[in-house]
Amino acid sequence: METQTIHNVPTITVGQIPGIIKSAYVSDADCQTTISLEGEPGIGKTAIPPQVAEELGIGCVLVSAPLLDPATSAGVPVTDIDTLILQWATDARWPRVETHGERGILLIDEFPQCLPMVQAALSGLIWGRRMGSYTLPDGWMIVTTGNLKSHRAATHSTPQHIKGRLERYNVVSDFASFKNYWVKTNKNDIVLAYLENRSDQLSTFDPNAELYASPRGWEKVGSVMDADVDPDVRNVRIQATIGKAEAEGFDNFVNSMTKLPRLQEIVKDPSRARTVDDPGDQFLLLASLASAGPADKAAELVAYVQRYKPEMQATFVQYAEQKNRALFLTAELTKLKQETLGE
Repeated sequence: METQTIHNVPTITVGQIPGIIKSAYVSDADCQTTISLEGEPGIGKTAIPPQVAEELGIGCVLVSAPLLDPATSAGVPVTDIDTLILQWATDARWPRVETHGERGILLIDEFPQCLPMVQAALSGLIWGRRMGSYTLPDGWMIVTTGNLKSHRAATHSTPQHIKGRLERYNVVSDFASFKNYWVKTNKNDIVLAYLENRSDQLSTFDPNAELYASPRGWEKVGSVMDADVDPDVRNVRIQATIGKAEAEGFDNFVNSMTKLPRLQEIVKDPSRARTVDDPGDQFLLLASLASAGPADKAAELVAYVQRYKPEMQATFVQYAEQKNRALFLTAELTKLKQETLGE
């Protein structure tokens, strides 16, 4: 389904989020900027800010806005017995220097999904950094995330006076950043190989569908694939995660893997071992060889890999670097890296 956007709001990919947050945090000494990330469910909006905070060496506090109580979100009334003056005791979850550090990111997750009364309370944080008796520390920047009303995600209308205080971005998924994350975190090779060939299946969000594929869903699929379970159980769990139609295409791809040449066949005679033509099959095969190939067979593996296009050779090198350091550090891989990546 076509990606939905917000009128007159810039569209960015998930891969661009870190650069935008870092720029806003570094350039705004008083942390007055509030970044709003809005887009389809399950594309990684919530996962990115904590990663950026870790890279910056600062703290991160996540608050789920829909879970805030309208009656107490701005604080709980407490009477000072001596003065009989009503004061407000604020929630311990909000960032405090003594607890969370002097600098950080306050991530208010699913902001448009919280009740209007909660939005009203949180608006004080957004435009004045105060809510009841609580004041957000100077070194803390606010990032909000949420879905659009058109996504049918129980979204409430955010008042214009709050929108006007936000630096708003419409976020869409992109395969390049998904692939980078997947390789770095050693996720299941089969899932990535399938999406390498069918990137249109990375996100199939439809507000009218009961189930759909998303980056978050594919991460769950990877976990299911890694589990040692009965194939029938595995297949039905995948269907329950991304939907029957999407799961059927993935299952057909998994079944086609049985046709790929095996490691023993390749190292026995790399010049004559079977090659594959489909780009997805190539990716899966070379990624698997890089991950599981023994270092003492580096010469044979490189000889076989060189029968493929340079971009596939580069995939082999990159996967070996991420998942098989013993193979990556051989003289044969060093030479192949220089030839394919210029390093």
